[in-house]
Amino acid sequence: MKTTKYQPTGLNGLVAFEIPDIRDSDKGTVTLTGQFQRIKPNIGRTEVDPKIVDELANKYCKLATNTGFLDHHFKRHSIKTVTLTTVQLSLYWMPRVELGSKQMDFVIRFLTWLFFWDDIMEQGWLNKEKMDKKTDISMLRAINGIFADILRGNEVIEYEKLTFPGYPQFVALCVFVEDFLQVAKDILRERYSTQVTNVIKAFQSYADAIEWFTVNPVDGRYSTTTFHYWRVINAGGGLVLDGLAFANELQLKPVISRHPAFQRMVMIAVTNTQLVNEVLGVRKDFGREGADLDSEVVFRVAFKNESVQVAVDAVCSAITDDLTDLIVLKETLIDIFGEDEDLINWFDLIDVFIDGQNLVYVENIRYKCERGFVRLSRYESEEDGLNRDDIEDGDDAIVR
Repeated sequence: MKTTKYQPTGLNGLVAFEIPDIRDSDKGTVTLTGQFQRIKPNIGRTEVDPKIVDELANKYCKLATNTGFLDHHFKRHSIKTVTLTTVQLSLYWMPRVELGSKQMDFVIRFLTWLFFWDDIMEQGWLNKEKMDKKTDISMLRAINGIFADILRGNEVIEYEKLTFPGYPQFVALCVFVEDFLQVAKDILRERYSTQVTNVIKAFQSYADAIEWFTVNPVDGRYSTTTFHYWRVINAGGGLVLDGLAFANELQLKPVISRHPAFQRMVMIAVTNTQLVNEVLGVRKDFGREGADLDSEVVFRVAFKNESVQVAVDAVCSAITDDLTDLIVLKETLIDIFGEDEDLINWFDLIDVFIDGQNLVYVENIRYKCERGFVRLSRYESEEDGLNRDDIEDGDDAIVR
């Protein structure tokens, strides 16, 4: 059955970049250049006053501080930088949701907690003593098990009586989970226990990926294919996407959600967040001592003898190939299931999830200070294009 109303979105525009001062073992310091295509969502949010964004970031920064987090808990970024990032992501990823709504409050709290948790986990990985020997993951497994139990929301956990050496932020993380959990319960009420299922499954997969790397690093012993498989889960995009669907109360008939075309569409969206992070975060990943082992570009360079530019080109090509497939997958799903309203809402979520990250990478200080020049463009017509010569020196450029 051909669609009569919904027209799947198309590719329109490019993300073009120039990233200087990257260390290449063969060529010394190099400047990376490249580009990959963009998708153009059917929905979006009009630009929000930067003052409002800053006020929201300050609000959640204060909330985090009151919960027990302090800047010295995190080596990479201040709490304010984290909350500014989560506010901006939430605005782009939830364009139909009002700024002052409970849904927006939940998503900002949820993303802030994920950033805190991820930063704390990465600090453990960067400890060379832990990297040089197999690590006992019983403590990590216990911590993540407690988080999963809190997410289920069906029992009282006296986590404040527990202590885990090496994880002084544990209690604060638990408090933060309970805070956004209460917001979710206020929204969903009796529907919470059934609708949170996918979030818990995604959380457990994310936690399992952390365990995998912590106990036995995903390094050059593996193929690029296996590293990529692990890295997509480890990047957390699946957990974030399920959290956004949860906040939007998106439900699908099982016949749709289990369909391989739908599952592939979701995997493309989740993979995109990982691949874009690897490309535009390459300066950060190569900037630390020994480089970041949880980066696909670093993996290709360190273990598969690729130059940095060749590795970045491969990732950019994968991004464009995936987005091209995404367009056809949407058409296929419409042909199979018709204009199912929930399915179309999922299409919209997928699109803003993919393109929203591009916008935040250009606008947000967390990333801006750690990469070079990025330009976001749109085509005036399908025949238009953008090439390397369109990148100019100066400030980043955005065309929404």
